[in-house]
Amino acid sequence: QEIEEVEAVNFNSPSQIVISGKREKVEKAAEQLKQKGARRVITLPVSGAFHTSFMRKAAEKFSRELDKTFFSEPTCPIITNTFAEYATNSEEIKKALKRQIDHPVLWEDAMKKLISGGIDLFLEVGPGKVLQGLLRKIDGKVSVLGVQTPQDLEKIKDSSHF
Repeated sequence: QEIEEVEAVNFNSPSQIVISGKREKVEKAAEQLKQKGARRVITLPVSGAFHTSFMRKAAEKFSRELDKTFFSEPTCPIITNTFAEYATNSEEIKKALKRQIDHPVLWEDAMKKLISGGIDLFLEVGPGKVLQGLLRKIDGKVSVLGVQTPQDLEKIKDSSHF
């Protein structure tokens, strides 16, 4: 059921979808989701309705700035999380970046695209393990490694993965 002024903004895994919008409307949607059997509903500590149509003006301004920015051609394809497709040239990358602010994040579809293309080893670089967990929910057969410190990178480099 659709709730006015609430949008699905992150499709992270088969069991995790993030919604966003006006706070009171999101709270109402959260209650409805609980009543319909949602296992977990968490309010994220964010300062805005990111990846929604509420961000359209910011996206338009960002888009104008991107139009002024030179992008080199990529040396390898880049998976975009706004289209869940490979970007192979600078114009495709700009197009995807322009959608980043006011369109949903298609994380699950982007990861499935990589996996269907034969990628079976993923590295999460930086603090935390959220993306590792999401990837394991998407496909439990892939290898997902975390790199939080230079020492972690050394361990991985010396492992059987490379």
